[in-house]
Amino acid sequence: MKVFIFGAGVSLGAQEKSGTQARTTPPLTQDLFSPNYKDSAEAVGLPNAHLDVYREQLRKSKSLEAWLTAKWEHIQQIGSPEHRRWELNEFGKITFYIWRLIQGVSTAYNTDLTLYRHLLRKIRANEEAYGLITFNYDTLLDRAVQEEFGCALIDLDVYEQARYVKLHGSINWLMRKRPEDRSINRVDSAGASDSFRILASNMYKEAALSAAGLMVIDPSSETMNNLNGLRNVMISTETYYPLLFLPVTTKQYAYVHGFEEKVMQQARNMLQQAQHIYLIGYQAQDEIIRDVMSGVRPNTPLQVVSRNAQSAVQISDRVVEMCQNVLPARGGHNFNGFEDFVRQYEPIGL
Repeated sequence: MKVFIFGAGVSLGAQEKSGTQARTTPPLTQDLFSPNYKDSAEAVGLPNAHLDVYREQLRKSKSLEAWLTAKWEHIQQIGSPEHRRWELNEFGKITFYIWRLIQGVSTAYNTDLTLYRHLLRKIRANEEAYGLITFNYDTLLDRAVQEEFGCALIDLDVYEQARYVKLHGSINWLMRKRPEDRSINRVDSAGASDSFRILASNMYKEAALSAAGLMVIDPSSETMNNLNGLRNVMISTETYYPLLFLPVTTKQYAYVHGFEEKVMQQARNMLQQAQHIYLIGYQAQDEIIRDVMSGVRPNTPLQVVSRNAQSAVQISDRVVEMCQNVLPARGGHNFNGFEDFVRQYEPIGL
């Protein structure tokens, strides 16, 4: 079986250059808090002034992961319950902001032209055994899976049947409120942004959330792009919180009971069966990849797909160091990006 692992670099270049350009493309990490995305901030009640502060802090940081990790670890060390509460509120708003921003990205592409779809079409035509693992929140690959494989991704069991794992969560996955969380209704807020602001401030607490009873919205549903409709669904079903793990280098799975046991185990099982692993647009800098690759069989070929030769070699070396059972694939890595990889992709007799 071949296992394809996708990172943020894939969604950025997910549409063929010959196709119509997407209205909203995934932001580069340094542009995550750009004024261009102020509508996403306003939609979830995040003041524009905060975007300016975050953008400057991120500029001074080594990376988005480093900035978020420092912020998260600082919260864990705060002794005052009140100040810890305020910081968790802010982290919730950042999560909701990213959630809203990626919603716009997910609906901006012509799915007929996505490279994801072309790759899946080849896998299906070749009747290949495959596994798909992504660290992306967007639903570009979800929609390609639905369209090419004919499945309806409406719960996690169907994702498992489609051999598709989303290790950082997904914008269309909504978690139920904690029993002790106050229920809100439409009277509590004048508009969708007020509702999202209230929900964001309650997302992170000492008590964990649960993956049990997770609601999965059809990735192709117009609900995801209709703020008022989405707000109404969340309030009526009491599924208040998007299941997203922000890209911190330390795992946040303790905040969502049941996720690691179900979804992480699926990824481990896939990689234990892998006969060839592709890392596509993924930097492999967090603890999760070390965990899921711990059971890879000896001498499993690894191919890195990147837009830069030096970057590909660095990523390969990083993965080989953390998982010594993998070896750089005999044919080398791909330095020309995802589109070139999809165009040249052929079955390799596995």
